[in-house]
Amino acid sequence: MQRAVQQATSPLDKKYVDALAILKLRYTREGKLEDALAVDNELKQIASRSDVAATAPVTPTKEPTKNQAEKVLLASKWLYYERGLAEDKPGQGPGSVIVFKKDGHATINDSIETSWKVAPRGELSYRLDAPKYVSTLTLQPDGSFAGKCTGTSADAVGFVHLVPQH
Repeated sequence: MQRAVQQATSPLDKKYVDALAILKLRYTREGKLEDALAVDNELKQIASRSDVAATAPVTPTKEPTKNQAEKVLLASKWLYYERGLAEDKPGQGPGSVIVFKKDGHATINDSIETSWKVAPRGELSYRLDAPKYVSTLTLQPDGSFAGKCTGTSADAVGFVHLVPQH
């Protein structure tokens, strides 16, 4: 009986989850981080009590703009995760807290200064001189940033993730 109910409601659950995922993406792109996190919490609750893939990635209908990415960056402090294996698989961390400032500078752990910029397509890049590295990240549907970090130091190479701090 329970299986029959689950089969009957599964398409409706999937539509609800898809609608929530699109809403979360919209809030993220608009810089409404608290709203996006509330929707993400609802998706996690659904995932914990059903077989519906509530956390499945949503394919963006368009790339984020520079202004949208900047709004998201400036709305929160960020936790830095390093050495991920791919954009969807965060690595170790968080090792640092990064605060982005409107003037194009950022502070890492309240002491290290770095510079940052966002390209017209919403791609974030920031650099550090000691050790020398450059990170190029894109805004993800879940409101985080992910991408590659390259540099001269062996520990500064791989995928990195920035996740908004709650």
